[in-house]
Amino acid sequence: MNPSRPPVLRLPSVELPAIRSGRLNNGIEVLAVERHTLPLIACGLVLHAGAERDIPRTSGAAMLTGDLLDAGAGGMDLMTIASHLDFMGATIDVQTTVDGAAISTVFHTRHRDGMMSLLAALITSPTFPEGEFLRLRDRRIASVLQQKDRPGMVANNAFHRLIYGPGHPYGHNPLGTEQSLASLTAAEIARFWQRSYTPESATLVIVGDMVFDDFLHHCDALLGGWQQEPSPPPDLSSVAPDGKSRVYLVDKPGATQAEIRIGCRALPRNTPDYFAAALMNRILGGQFTSRLNLNLRERHGLTYGVHSGFSFHKQPGPFIVSAAVQTEKTPLAVREVLNELQTLVETGVTAEELEFAKKGMAGGLVQNFETPLQIAWGLQNIALFGLPHDYYARYIPDLQKVTREEILGLAREVLDPARMAIVVVGDSKALRASMHELKVGDVAECDSEGTICPTSPSSLS
Repeated sequence: MNPSRPPVLRLPSVELPAIRSGRLNNGIEVLAVERHTLPLIACGLVLHAGAERDIPRTSGAAMLTGDLLDAGAGGMDLMTIASHLDFMGATIDVQTTVDGAAISTVFHTRHRDGMMSLLAALITSPTFPEGEFLRLRDRRIASVLQQKDRPGMVANNAFHRLIYGPGHPYGHNPLGTEQSLASLTAAEIARFWQRSYTPESATLVIVGDMVFDDFLHHCDALLGGWQQEPSPPPDLSSVAPDGKSRVYLVDKPGATQAEIRIGCRALPRNTPDYFAAALMNRILGGQFTSRLNLNLRERHGLTYGVHSGFSFHKQPGPFIVSAAVQTEKTPLAVREVLNELQTLVETGVTAEELEFAKKGMAGGLVQNFETPLQIAWGLQNIALFGLPHDYYARYIPDLQKVTREEILGLAREVLDPARMAIVVVGDSKALRASMHELKVGDVAECDSEGTICPTSPSSLS
């Protein structure tokens, strides 16, 4: 037994409530769980209105649209909306990701009518006031500029651009760029809302102290008449990389530390290999006792921590290994990451590692379904990624079915170290020679956004 790993406990059990489903008159899907332990209701509307619907010229529009939903709607200004929320002791949270947008709230059951009316107004009749738009846009531009001074964010943004390309929605910063944000107008935000926030793209999620049929009727009166022309889904296709491993250097002159990102395009969220991938990653770099952390941190003292993960999106998202190391230790760190990947694709995982990872993932599920809001988040995932309604009911049995053979086959299919993009943000002058000496692929130099510099000393054939 690994002395650094705590003993494996029994697999926890969890009984998840049944999901009810229905539709409003305009086609909005409704997913609900009745839970009468507390007089609380968690409610949210999730829409396929994420940054994947941005185009490079207007990147950042999706996130600004979400930020502005509660700035004015249905004849109410920002202060009036805030006053209503304060009176009802509730808040509105809008989260916009690459894949979608979700507007959520938790409230006492006695405020059902008021909160649902407010939520409906924010979704169906936002006004996007000019003053609030300019304030939030300028704040977002400042955030993008600040990212350029944060090597970790530079590494993340450059990595995505390099493996997906600037024309793919996953290849540009969802916050936008200084140029794209500066060119945006409140009218363009309104157009993004009109083409992306539609009944056809929406799912209403309700969890808590309510009677489903009654609540469905009430929501139909508020939202069932909302009509908006559906728009075509975004084009998520792009030219696939040629499969060669390459090193991309992003210069940070004088930096004493380097940010490393190693990875590739991988899997979508609804892949049948989801559980095998999640378990494989947990063993490789997704927990403190992972192989990568025990190697780079404990054995070699190269970093305070290294992490790997799959970013699961609607279409194949990336697999990424992330670490920050001293400049002179960068070549060794890159080599050790590739060595661990090579070991994984050659020998897979041990029975003990797999059992420990299964217990950890199962325990996480239990913790993520304790409150109405947490259950609502689970339902939002079902809606956004097209998962079956019994997905969480089958979660632990499906997790248990994963075998070592499945993980080995998936590792060989997805995590071949000879097909990895290696992005290093650091002092190029100090790193250039050692990156060539690694002989893991061509070396190119890029700017902070991941564009290959025309004067790069190595050609990418």
